[in-house]
Amino acid sequence: MSTEIDEKINFVNQLNGFKNNRVLDYQSSFHQQSIPIPGKPKKPILVRFQSVPKRDKSYMGFIKTIHAICHIEFNAINLALDAVYRFKYMPDKFYQDWISHL
Repeated sequence: MSTEIDEKINFVNQLNGFKNNRVLDYQSSFHQQSIPIPGKPKKPILVRFQSVPKRDKSYMGFIKTIHAICHIEFNAINLALDAVYRFKYMPDKFYQDWISHL
């Protein structure tokens, strides 16, 4: 649920540290709370791909592309954590694979 990039990365690193120690019981029967909206930064506002202006091939256009990729990757963290959270009773390897790619 974290909306701060540094905080989310820190939490993911902590979670990644648990995977080899099997501290997390992926198949436990704890009650899952509903998470209405994953933690995402307030800016930039998410828009449809078609509404994003094309970037030119200049150095500044390249920097803007890299910056956009960083935002995409940040949201990919939410997708991976959602897979770990949502799908119960999967083999441990399923969860370890998702977490190891964060």
